[in-house]
Amino acid sequence: MRKSVLLACVTASFVLAGCDNAAEEAAPEDTATVEETTEEVASVSADGGPSAGTYEVTQADGTTFTYTANPDGTYVVVDADGTEVETGTWRQDGPNRWCDAATGEEEECYTEVVDENGVYTSTSESDPEDTSTIVRVS
Repeated sequence: MRKSVLLACVTASFVLAGCDNAAEEAAPEDTATVEETTEEVASVSADGGPSAGTYEVTQADGTTFTYTANPDGTYVVVDADGTEVETGTWRQDGPNRWCDAATGEEEECYTEVVDENGVYTSTSESDPEDTSTIVRVS
């Protein structure tokens, strides 16, 4: 009787050890299926394309510059002679509302409407007289 109890205990130990090993072996597979992503969430602009891109901007006074909105939420402004003149961050609250903030400045938001030719009219929400015409370059 003692041998059969001892044999049962040893058998149970092996079975339990086998379960523990199976759980340990399964754990890496389970954790391997959980992946962290740092991909950017693509937003859509008023023309239906991705918000990130390069745009040619013409202000009401005729001044032109290139605005590059990077997928990571940063932007760079380069003036007509190729000089980088501003950097900052941008975000989009739906396809017709664009907000950005130059480094060290407060955020400014714009309402954007695009015509059938893909040309934007962008109007500052804080100063409706501040309008620009914007064309997507890429």
